[in-house]
Order: sequence, then structure tokens, then C-alpha cells
Amino acid sequence: MSNRSKGALHEKKVADFLKTQGYLTERSFGKPGWRPGKGLVFCTRDLFGFCDILAIRPPAEVRFIQVTSGAVAVRRAKS
Repeated sequence: MSNRSKGALHEKKVADFLKTQGYLTERSFGKPGWRPGKGLVFCTRDLFGFCDILAIRPPAEVRFIQVTSGAVAVRRAKS
């Protein structure tokens, strides 16, 4: 499993969990891009350049969520 597909799987799990908690969610998306030497590829981009998932629970709760997995997750863990 590639890092990209692993990250997408974790994002989906987090988004699904948030939906069970009553949030409306929007995930980052892939868009086609051109890379020299590789041709047409899908580039994933964070929403607004800083989060993977935007979660809203009406009437006024908004959360911006960054999902991290793999070796980076240990470094980024907040204490």
C-alpha cells in the first residue's frame, strides 16, 4: 500500500467517524496536474492549504483537521 493510498484511507476513516458524531464533512481532493517526466498525474491538495478535512456541526461548531499517518505521526503527536 502506498503512502498516498494509506493517507486517503485514514482520511476516509476520520471523515466517517465525524459523520457519526453529527458533523458535515468535506475532504481534500485530487485534481489533475502535469509533471515533467511523469505526464498527467493526480495531485492531492489540502483544503485552504492547511487542512485535510473541514467538519461543521450546526449551528456554530467548525473544525479543521489535519490527518497524519506513518512515521510522521509520531513526530507530530501533540502532548
